[in-house]
Amino acid sequence: MFLGRLLDKEKSAFYALAHAVAAAEGGVSEAEESILSAAVGEMSITKPSSILSLEEACRSFDRSEGKRIALLELMMVAMIDGSISDEELEKIRSIADHLGIGSQVDQARQWAAAVLTAFRSGERFIARAV
Repeated sequence: MFLGRLLDKEKSAFYALAHAVAAAEGGVSEAEESILSAAVGEMSITKPSSILSLEEACRSFDRSEGKRIALLELMMVAMIDGSISDEELEKIRSIADHLGIGSQVDQARQWAAAVLTAFRSGERFIARAV
């Protein structure tokens, strides 16, 4: 949704963070793999051949706008499969703390829940027979 507003150096860093969140439960679900692919497309990048460490990825974000975009979008990655696990939430909290925006996690979670509710409603509307 907002990934196109990231700077080039933030884009590959975001992918690394998003992959870490998606894999937090020990694997990446089909829905999470789909949203990771969509993120690559939205950012107009190719899937990175190597993934940055979390610390290195977090250092790529020095703008507050980029940090907040990353947090919102990471929450979407975590919640895309219908819920957010304790492991995913813990990973996001750790990332947000590294970014210096740990106090904004709950607000980002509320936003992502509202967006996903609207998205699923739209999906049902599109699928409905006329």
